[in-house]
Amino acid sequence: LTTIQGAAELGLEKVSDEERENFLKSILREGSRLQSLLEELLRLAKLEGLIKPDRREKVDLLQLAQDACEAMESPAKQRNLRISCEGKAAGAYGDPILLEQAIRNLVGNALQFSPSGCTIRVSVSEANGGAELKVSDEGPGVPTYAMEKIFDKFYSLERPDGSPRSSGLGLSFVRQVLQLHGGNVALLPSPKGALFRIWLPAA
Repeated sequence: LTTIQGAAELGLEKVSDEERENFLKSILREGSRLQSLLEELLRLAKLEGLIKPDRREKVDLLQLAQDACEAMESPAKQRNLRISCEGKAAGAYGDPILLEQAIRNLVGNALQFSPSGCTIRVSVSEANGGAELKVSDEGPGVPTYAMEKIFDKFYSLERPDGSPRSSGLGLSFVRQVLQLHGGNVALLPSPKGALFRIWLPAA
């Protein structure tokens, strides 16, 4: 929804026909993705995490990250932020829709806490016998008292710009998706901003 709203708002500005066409394509693409995601969420709600996703295939975590970052470019541009995505191919096995959404949630979280003009960095590599992805930002970071709560449902921190808090479900969703895939997500120590890491078993 954030991507759709961002593309629509940018499309209303004085832009070239080519740019407006790209924004419209983005809206159509994200509408289709949203429908697929809602279907997945309904299935997950019924399963309540008792069994693993039924759509499992070999995926490249770097490609999923690149797709997620591309989809978040519009909301990033709105906030005068940049997204950097780099690394090398890292194979994993799972549901591509849920895994990409988990990455989007991490990038979206970084966008909300980053000051204007900063860069969100996404990197992918092979590590510890699996595929690893890191997302870092240049925001205020996570306070010590929130370290153990950040992945809890409905827990949300105040936004640096004073905007309303989120539902507190984004990071909880990320943790549930990783657990369903036999992986994990963690908040790592960082000298500046927040640094999240997800890990998945190799395909």
